[in-house]
Amino acid sequence: AELRHQIELGGWSRKDLSDMATRRNVRLRREYLYRKQLETNERVIYDKKKKLKQAIETGKPIPTELRAEEAELRHQIELGGWSRKDLSDMATRRNVRLRREYLYRKQLETNERVIYDKKKKLKQAIETGKPIPTELRAEEAELRHQI
Repeated sequence: AELRHQIELGGWSRKDLSDMATRRNVRLRREYLYRKQLETNERVIYDKKKKLKQAIETGKPIPTELRAEEAELRHQIELGGWSRKDLSDMATRRNVRLRREYLYRKQLETNERVIYDKKKKLKQAIETGKPIPTELRAEEAELRHQI
């Protein structure tokens, strides 16, 4: 009976399934709390920027709780909400993408050059009546089609 029950559970025991469910619930709870914390942090920063912007626009003195962070908040307001970290991350991602594109293009050029050289050798062998080089015999049909 126990074996049949294990087969029905996919080879897992009840304890294993219970442990997996518990770990999943703990993970989901952690992720939820993390998302909520990020939302809270973003909301606090948004409120601080809003207070600073209102104080600047109305000409009132800057609230004392914002004076320590004033320079950074002003800089973020000027950048339209982008922080320095965000901008550097964007630049890094851009550089990585450009590097990948460059390597891909370089690889294509190399492959094209190799194919061109092979076609040139095959054409030369055909025109002069010499035997086709052994390294080109496997690709001969495809290369002849491209010539």
